[in-house]
Amino acid sequence: MKERLDAEIALIRAFYPDAEYREDARWVRLPVYRLPPGVWEQEMVEVALQIPPGYPGEAPYGIYVRPGLRLKGSGQRPQNYEEPITIPFGTDWGKFSWQQDGWKPAADMRSASNLMNVIRTFADRFRQGA
Repeated sequence: MKERLDAEIALIRAFYPDAEYREDARWVRLPVYRLPPGVWEQEMVEVALQIPPGYPGEAPYGIYVRPGLRLKGSGQRPQNYEEPITIPFGTDWGKFSWQQDGWKPAADMRSASNLMNVIRTFADRFRQGA
């Protein structure tokens, strides 16, 4: 399992060189994540995801963001979102209820669902806005 996670973290860092991995807690943090324009008051946030104990058989759940997100124009909080949340990367995080559709674990991470796939789905949620 360690080899698989190491390979997945390397894949994430190929796209996000500043990605931080907390092996002791099984969390990944991207210090800079650009949001789609015109949807949120913020242009960039930190994002994090927790790797569940049953991974890869169990899919990661949730998108953690800091600072808390508000919709552009109305200043409203989005749906299926809560804050403040404390995670291993600190306090004042928000959490979206979110999970990748069609999770398909397999031994070969490149032909199956993996953490980079999950991170790619974050853009889908952020484009939805409310």
